[in-house]
Amino acid sequence: QLPLKGIATHARFQINATVDLDRAGPAPYLKGEWQALSLPLTGKTWLQSPAGKLRIQSKARHITLTLDGKLSQGGSFTAQGDVDMSAATHDWQLTATAHAFHLTLASLPRPLPGFDWHLLARGDTRHTVIEQLAINGFGGSLHLQGDYQHGAPHTWRATMTGQRLDPGILFP
Repeated sequence: QLPLKGIATHARFQINATVDLDRAGPAPYLKGEWQALSLPLTGKTWLQSPAGKLRIQSKARHITLTLDGKLSQGGSFTAQGDVDMSAATHDWQLTATAHAFHLTLASLPRPLPGFDWHLLARGDTRHTVIEQLAINGFGGSLHLQGDYQHGAPHTWRATMTGQRLDPGILFP
């Protein structure tokens, strides 16, 4: 067990690590828990998680990260990401879900009502593809798909559709 304390944050981590030495090479496995995690770790906080668990597995230059946590206002989130470090472009994919997610925007007089979202994305060092971002809340649903090219010039193409959204929820 290795307790870690972050710089400029009150987050606490407890990590357990093992390394499996097999014929294919070392396969590190870390699992841990956090308390009082604020993201980003420095600067203005936009997400707080009072508690959660993480798992990092690596085998043959393939890394998998799994997060499962609670959100400060009663919600929860899960995420799983994979990175292929053997490819020159570091191919990756991410699946993430949040329930009762609350977001505070400086331009609004109060936090947004809780909503659920699900993200499925993939990419590499050249581009990011949002295969699906589905948001349920505000009395309806919003769906986004898009592609972002990282190189010069930066390009973004997206399609967004919404149904039964009620902006009056923001200003009752």
